[in-house]
Amino acid sequence: MSERAFKEIPVAFTSAQPSSERFNSGFLEDNPSFRISKWRANLSALSQVYNLYFICCGSNIQVYEPSFPKQKLSDTPVLILQPEPSAPNLSGYIDRHNSHSITRLLVDFLGSEEIVLVTCDDGDVIGYRTAAIKRAIERRSQPDCEKSNVGDEVKPFWQKNMGISAWGLSVHREARMIAVSANTRQVTVFAFALVEDVMFLGEAPDWPHKRQYDHTIRLPQVQDNIPSVAFCNTGDDTLGQFLLATDIEGNLHLFDVHNQLLVRTVKCAFCALVNHRCLCDGNSVYRSFPHALWGAIWLDRRSFSKQPDIRTATGSRNLSDEELNKHWILDISRTAGEVRDASLEYIPGQRPTTPRRENNDISDRSSNTSTPQSLPQDNNHIPAIADLALSATFQNPWGDDALGVPVSDDDEDEDDDEEEEDDSDSDPPLRQRLHYLPYMEPSMAPIFAQSPSCPIMQLSLREITLFQPHTMTPDSDGDATPAAQAHPPEVYLRRPLYQHVPSMPARPFFNSDSMSHFARLSLTAYIPDIGVVLAGSPEGRVAVLSLTQTQVEVEARLTPFFSMRLDWILPLRSQERSGQRPEQLLLGLAVGPVQGMLGRGGKVRRWRVLLTYEGHNVLAYEIARPRARDGKERASVLVV
Repeated sequence: MSERAFKEIPVAFTSAQPSSERFNSGFLEDNPSFRISKWRANLSALSQVYNLYFICCGSNIQVYEPSFPKQKLSDTPVLILQPEPSAPNLSGYIDRHNSHSITRLLVDFLGSEEIVLVTCDDGDVIGYRTAAIKRAIERRSQPDCEKSNVGDEVKPFWQKNMGISAWGLSVHREARMIAVSANTRQVTVFAFALVEDVMFLGEAPDWPHKRQYDHTIRLPQVQDNIPSVAFCNTGDDTLGQFLLATDIEGNLHLFDVHNQLLVRTVKCAFCALVNHRCLCDGNSVYRSFPHALWGAIWLDRRSFSKQPDIRTATGSRNLSDEELNKHWILDISRTAGEVRDASLEYIPGQRPTTPRRENNDISDRSSNTSTPQSLPQDNNHIPAIADLALSATFQNPWGDDALGVPVSDDDEDEDDDEEEEDDSDSDPPLRQRLHYLPYMEPSMAPIFAQSPSCPIMQLSLREITLFQPHTMTPDSDGDATPAAQAHPPEVYLRRPLYQHVPSMPARPFFNSDSMSHFARLSLTAYIPDIGVVLAGSPEGRVAVLSLTQTQVEVEARLTPFFSMRLDWILPLRSQERSGQRPEQLLLGLAVGPVQGMLGRGGKVRRWRVLLTYEGHNVLAYEIARPRARDGKERASVLVV
């Protein structure tokens, strides 16, 4: 594959740890308390202060201390937290047999204190302090300690019940607030008391209460379930006035928490277009909500790396500044076909022989000898199909040009409407699907408060959209129509994790019908220090997106243009072919500083990423923003 026009952010593959290295055969089947639940949000996290890795198994939280540098896990947790329900006989929404099962795990800072939060299917939301968890682990490391690894003495500092299954979680660090969404179709904000001489009491005239006491704020109800909420922690909203919420109908809501108002809703997606409105009917099961939003992130302007031009900012070879003025949304979906060491068709490799648990040593030895030089450098094929034995039914998922509208998501429907065309750069030919077009439906409340002016990323089933700062902050005349504003376009990436899977009867996990139910970009992590967003799907892969910016000319004036660039897709193609990709659901995406950089102030340049699959199979990576003497970034894929 030919070199790209830019240097990707460096990613190092550190280890693949199959569950057979940790557990004897049959252990997971015989121990239900170790099973990781399906149909949840992100169930894993890493501390930023301590070397602690959290994974939720049913209603329990298991805690591990990953080894350095391989980030491997022991066979036994160093601590197990067993949160108790807030009341007896609470019912579950998706699991009536285990109603207290955890739906989401989040590690974040409430003020200067790091906390662990979980939401549960019975509506409970529970918080622990990581410092208390660390102390319990240290006590058990003493020679005379006889305590088991069940941390009964670690009590929650906070626990509430939302009335029905809880899902969305967000923490505002400076304003000390926690937002929780539930299947009540409502967001509740818990504002903790503040010390008078520290923050806000004289600075927030719009705040409805004095902050000497804890307060509960219930925001207006919306029409659909809310899987994700997000406070702005970029420094643009230090009072915690604004909150984003996404719903399963594809709406991105902006709430004014202080005034308990829904001030703006935006619905933006690609679909069949009639009068600029979505007419998707959701015929198949997993498309009952074809534009469901699973996440939203406020992005710090300072985390966008400056790029010399539009091509390096987006990763597209064919774009020019002139193209930006032709469209209100910029489609960079075809760049997904140019990612190095990534496959558009899954070709399973032979699985490596792994030692049994009793022979496992989680020391820092390496079992892989791949090098950066092993990256494919074949220039005789176009990147989209380089070095792939594509099946005859393979479909081009993005369309014919960088700004062309993407093709349909429907892999089984509309066959009668397809037209087969020859493509001089590809063999076999790629078949074009029905054209789908972008649309946006904005709405505003009569009273609009000025929201933070920073970029926003939204993630849906298979789409990622980066909104420019103006999107949620309309012009002074209130005009919210995208075409009416002279701004750089929104950036759109469709199906970044697309992968054709041939029929494999012997491998039922890849049955297309069953896999499609898990098609959702519900696993996300934002690393402001290095300007990276990770977006993963339970289908098993994760997109590594670099945040970029450049200057573009809009109506004869230079304007900042914020973008994203698809640098990598994990696991790598080389890992798939060596049999290291688990053929299981991806249920946890955890990101944290590398050991030795934990708890430091300032920017951390080296981060570890742990992908946890359904059967406790773990892939570990390291990602960094390196320094170079000439000031230029360096990129490579390494194995250490």
